[in-house]
Amino acid sequence: DLRFRNISGITFGQNADCDYRIQDIKSNETETYFTIENYNYKIITPFSKNAFNALIAVAIASELKFSQEEIAGGLLLPLDISNRMQIYKFSDMVVISDCYNANPSSMKAALIFWYDYLPERKHIAIIGDMLELGKQTDKLHKEIGKILRSYDNVLSYSVGKYSSVFSATQHFSSIDDLIKSKIYQNFPANAVILLKASRSIK
Repeated sequence: DLRFRNISGITFGQNADCDYRIQDIKSNETETYFTIENYNYKIITPFSKNAFNALIAVAIASELKFSQEEIAGGLLLPLDISNRMQIYKFSDMVVISDCYNANPSSMKAALIFWYDYLPERKHIAIIGDMLELGKQTDKLHKEIGKILRSYDNVLSYSVGKYSSVFSATQHFSSIDDLIKSKIYQNFPANAVILLKASRSIK
């Protein structure tokens, strides 16, 4: 970006002229692989968006003179961040919990990942309001609804004040109403379930 040409520092991204360039991002059910400056790295998550967070860590650690082997080892250490794209498995059922926060960008990323993860299975989304969006609240919720409606053969349940515009399979005004409905009793045993909303909704 021309605006930053006179600012000293390091650059990272996917462009060829970046100081630290990430390439060849690939994921399976449990891991994501990628290359940075011709060195192969791995993180223990199938959520490929986290590769870009790892890129920043690699760039900073490299500037601090850590070796590539040390950095690669560090990326393999467990990172337990509650309700941030955590994947739980209960027998054959998979629950993707991403309820720490919700904004349009993270909601879109979560939906894309959920829909593509184990695509042969039934997919169910339980998604709620995105808060603190001001005058853009209605518009941004409608954009998420458009994405949700573009997916075939899924069930979706919305919760909260603003998420009714998602036009989900069923809407609940509160979490209590969702729980009382006991809809989960009818979920397929091998479903892939996404839980996504701002954590302060009630």
